[in-house]
Amino acid sequence: MESIKSFIFLNDEKIISLSSQISEGVVESLVKINKNQKNVYQEESTILKPVTRGFGKIGEEEKIETIVLGDYIYLELEKKLIEKKKMIILEANQENVSESIKDLKPLSFVKIKSKAKFLDVEYIVKILSNIENFGKAIANCILRADGRERQIKDSDIKEYMKKSGLSFDKKLSESLIELYNFSNKNLFEIEMEVEGFKFTAQLNEKYLREKKEELMYKLSMSTEVELTLFGIVTQTPLKEKNITNSSFDEKELSFKEATKVLLEPLQQVENSFSGAASNELRIDPLAIYLEL
Repeated sequence: MESIKSFIFLNDEKIISLSSQISEGVVESLVKINKNQKNVYQEESTILKPVTRGFGKIGEEEKIETIVLGDYIYLELEKKLIEKKKMIILEANQENVSESIKDLKPLSFVKIKSKAKFLDVEYIVKILSNIENFGKAIANCILRADGRERQIKDSDIKEYMKKSGLSFDKKLSESLIELYNFSNKNLFEIEMEVEGFKFTAQLNEKYLREKKEELMYKLSMSTEVELTLFGIVTQTPLKEKNITNSSFDEKELSFKEATKVLLEPLQQVENSFSGAASNELRIDPLAIYLEL
């Protein structure tokens, strides 16, 4: 029996598009109509006519039931990709998984099953912006909950924060906030690791089945359960390239081309913020689910 899938993320639009191309069209929903005739009791009476009673059938009652096939379309797409050997499956404890990873190329379909970590930059920036106040509030509450009768001083709170790791360098937090806001302040990312390789995908909240706050409460930032990520590989680990040694002849290049060459070193700065790591594969996510 196939496992039941509890979807937490599903890009319905891309799933339907891909499935329709493989299947030469796809049914998005079915409409089931049940028609039942009603037995109606009738009674007629006029001044010149005695009362007449009887039963008759008038009209039909229609019950319309719409069956949405969104999740089923995904199941069919996955099945057909496996049949056509167009999808590579990776699991944390899978034999020869390293060889399968080597077969991955940009635009490959891949399905990864492992525990996951979530990165929510918006949440991190919110914490960093108020980290000192949060630390003081937590320390104050815990110290008071200990049942201490003596008055709690600021020095007690600072000491507790230091011992418990609740204190954080203000300048460092400000620098991190600036970097996060510059790079991608709305990033919500999932990361899964198999054989030392990290598979990352940026999640559009539009396709989450529930609010990310609810999701994080249930699964945590680092999950205890295994998730399955299905998507398309967009970036694979590449050898470092020397991007600053471009030479050009001023007479041959236009102004536009020359400025492009001069700005090439900035690519290193951009890579520092958003470039993939040497062991990272980036995925365009189509579905994430729990297998029950």
